[in-house]
Order: sequence, then structure tokens, then C-alpha cells
Amino acid sequence: MRRILLKLVILLDLLLIVVFSSSAQEAKRLSGTVYDADNQLPLVNATVVIDSTSVGVASNSEGEFELHIPPEHSGKPIKISYIGYKPVYFSVTESVMTGVRIYLEPFDVVLGEVLVKSKRLNAWDIVNKAIWAISENYEIKPN
Repeated sequence: MRRILLKLVILLDLLLIVVFSSSAQEAKRLSGTVYDADNQLPLVNATVVIDSTSVGVASNSEGEFELHIPPEHSGKPIKISYIGYKPVYFSVTESVMTGVRIYLEPFDVVLGEVLVKSKRLNAWDIVNKAIWAISENYEIKPN
């Protein structure tokens, strides 16, 4: 009986150590506003994520965001991005960082030429192609 009681006390001690050590690791919090670097206007729906994870948020209609960083991701960089802008990376050094102002610079990408061609088919050609493709598209012939 004493052995069982001793094992129970040791198990309870270990459980308390685990609970208190995990509660010591708090989630970090980052909040701020994302702006266009050229015209200083807020960027709506800018993406704020913990890099290489699916943890993130989007900025609201005023460019504001609030991101809670779980303890397991506390050392990873934060990536702020928006379509047509260069992404910004930085590290969260304090447990709470508020009022952070992030300016994204526009990034122009010149795309190559795209050529769209049309091939005119009449209804007769389309039906004939469909009939000839029956054996390729179906295992058995339809009735």
C-alpha cells in the first residue's frame, strides 16, 4: 500500500511540474498596422503569418491586425505580405508588441507576352469529334 501511495505522490509531482512549466511559456502577441510605403495608405487583407506555418491573420479594413504566437512558434520569423508588394520578415522579441507599423514596398513584375488564338469549329466538326472519341472516353458503346 505504501508503494502505491509513493508512486501516486511521485506521479502527482511530475504532473504538477509539467503543468507549471507549460504555463510558464506564454503565447506572444503582435499587433499593428500594414501600410503602403509609397502613399502611406493602409493595406486591407494583408497577410501576417508565422513563416512556414499555417498560423496567421489578415489585416482588417484599416490595415490593422493582431496575431497570437503560440509558444512552439515563438522563435520563428513573422512574414507580412500582400499581392504586388515585397514581403517583410522580422522577429518578435518581446512577449507583447503593439502599435507596430509595417510599410510594404510595391513590387512590379513584368510578365511576358501571352498569345491567345481561337480555332473556329462548326457544330458538325464538334459532333464528329465527339463520336470518334467515344471509344476513348467510354469502356462500352452507349445504346
